[in-house]
Amino acid sequence: MEDIERALARMADGTYGLCVTCGDRIPVARLEVIPWAEQCVKCKARGERRR
Repeated sequence: MEDIERALARMADGTYGLCVTCGDRIPVARLEVIPWAEQCVKCKARGERRR
C-alpha cells in the first residue's frame, strides 16, 4: 500500500515515471507491469546485486 501511495505522490508532483536513483525515464513497459516502480531496470538490478 505504501508503494502505491508513493507512486500517487510522484504523479502529483510530476516525477512519476522517472527513476529515483538516476533520473532516467522508466520504460512504459515496466510501469505497465509494476506501476509503483521507483527505479529503472538497470538501477534496480544494480541494487539487487549489492545485497
